[in-house]
Amino acid sequence: MSLTSLTPIETPWDSLNPTPLEWKVCNAWAMGLLIYNTTDPLRLRININGTATEVWKSYLDTYNMPSEVALANAEQELRNMIYIDGQDFTTFISQLHTKWTIAMALGAKINDLVFRMILLNSLPWSWDSIVATLYTTKSSHDAINHLMSYWARVSQTQAINPHNTTAVLHINSNNANQQHYN
Repeated sequence: MSLTSLTPIETPWDSLNPTPLEWKVCNAWAMGLLIYNTTDPLRLRININGTATEVWKSYLDTYNMPSEVALANAEQELRNMIYIDGQDFTTFISQLHTKWTIAMALGAKINDLVFRMILLNSLPWSWDSIVATLYTTKSSHDAINHLMSYWARVSQTQAINPHNTTAVLHINSNNANQQHYN
């Protein structure tokens, strides 16, 4: 018997059939990466006993389970979004949609109709003339398209004549002061 026949043959690092020793080394590396890159895994209730697969399953069980508190917070954040005149409407819609996506990922039952109502309720009273026409739209997408057109028109008007509102308020306050002193 030759000496070379007793030496185990090394398999490539990505082999699906590693030797038992190679498997132990790879498992130890994987566990080390998982455990040492987590601040206080015990406090987070991560199971650090067993194989790397079991540790990974513990991570998934811990972080994939949405809590009722997280769901409630995500829904409340979505419903508390308020658009303020002068704000970039496209950014607001993007943020609102992101919060809806997060809430849905956590298990919220917010269908398109409910989202449309949340959107319409988030708009200020100055938008009431357009909002009143959108309660019958078939989808939030349709409502957003109408609102985007309205916003583009309003923001364009404000860009052309930014002092219009200020001038009216100034004139009205001067008239009120003159009437008060007369």
